[in-house]
Amino acid sequence: MKMIQTITIPEAAALLNFKDARSVKKFCKTNGIPIFSEDKSNRKYLIRSHFEYGSLKKFIQYLKIKYGGTWFDAFKAYMNMDILSIAQIEHGICVEKGKKKDGYVPKGHHEISFLKSLTAK
Repeated sequence: MKMIQTITIPEAAALLNFKDARSVKKFCKTNGIPIFSEDKSNRKYLIRSHFEYGSLKKFIQYLKIKYGGTWFDAFKAYMNMDILSIAQIEHGICVEKGKKKDGYVPKGHHEISFLKSLTAK
């Protein structure tokens, strides 16, 4: 059975480069990240996946604005550090369909093979 990973407030502060717990609490409130504590304990913690998502929210919003409906593909490429896919997305190359976003479809044999050589992994 896999346990849910947690992160303490001081650990979150270090990851965010914040100096104190108050800044982390404000960050959590702003980003909708719940803060938990055990009964009869002052130790507070966060669910790591909530924290990671909250810290990526602005980046996700940027991707949604820049790429529209293909933002999730861009997000996966950035999260996996897949530079080839990032370059393809940045230049509008749609590998699955073999055409550019603007609707251009290569017609000649040389055009098709050239496009394949650019998009081959």
